[in-house]
Amino acid sequence: MNRIKEIREEKHITQAELAEQVGLNRSMISYIESGRKTLSIKIASEIADFLNVTLDELAGRERKEK
Repeated sequence: MNRIKEIREEKHITQAELAEQVGLNRSMISYIESGRKTLSIKIASEIADFLNVTLDELAGRERKEK
C-alpha cells in the first residue's frame, strides 16, 4: 500500500511542494499517489527523506512479530 498521500496530507504538504523537492512534476506525484505509476527506489527514498519517514512507513509496511 502506498501511503504517500496520507503522510503528505498529515504534514500539510501539497503535491506541488513534494514534486519540487524530489524533482518531479505535480501530475507525476498524483499518478504515484493513485497507484498509476510505480516508484524507483531512488525517488521513493527521496520522498521518504523529505517526509521524514522510513521506506517501510512510506510503503505502509508493518513490522511482523517473529
